Amino acid sequence: MSSVRQYASTEIFADVTEPALEHILTQTSSHHSPSSSHPNAEQSVIKKPSLLNMSNSYELFDAVVGDPKAGSDFDDTQYLPQGTTIKSISSIAVRYGWYIDALDVVYTLSNGEPRSTGHGGWGDNTNIQNWSYNFGKGEQLLKVEARGGPGKHVNLLRLHVGTNGKITKVFPSENGWFGDKNKGSGDIVTVDKEVVAFAGTQSDYIESLRFYVKK
Repeated sequence: MSSVRQYASTEIFADVTEPALEHILTQTSSHHSPSSSHPNAEQSVIKKPSLLNMSNSYELFDAVVGDPKAGSDFDDTQYLPQGTTIKSISSIAVRYGWYIDALDVVYTLSNGEPRSTGHGGWGDNTNIQNWSYNFGKGEQLLKVEARGGPGKHVNLLRLHVGTNGKITKVFPSENGWFGDKNKGSGDIVTVDKEVVAFAGTQSDYIESLRFYVKK
């Protein structure tokens, strides 16, 4: 399976820490400020990247799957190009064994451009399987089921795809799961709304998941 994992940032300062960014802004401002001898000189302005691009069309679902205190944070709605939001999901790839090891998602932005994200790793390299799906025209992720307990990785995931609010496909199957139902713990969380983006925490596994749903 060809990987959709890409880590390149879509913003020029996305990988710059806040202190470093403040220094850049200060230096740039001092070098380009208009002098008294040129009162009409135009001052250069550099805008900080937004830490979170919120949209009027989606919101964060109130349930968390897994352990949000483990691993490092990710949020696929962050650092989008200025003036854009996530429009839809184009493809999803899941790598899994006993647990959900990695989740790669390609989105289509409101300006029509693709945005690729990749989260997680290779787990413990046990019984690794790869799955991917390219969404057809008008298809949406209408429902997600997942499980992961405190101190445990996300170990179960099921995706429901359809059009016009009607589910037509379930992955990996109606009764199956990505992951191993005999591993992990916790209650199964059902997100019975259209999911438009993912957030959570990651390490060599997907430690936790949260979901942006359509309003």
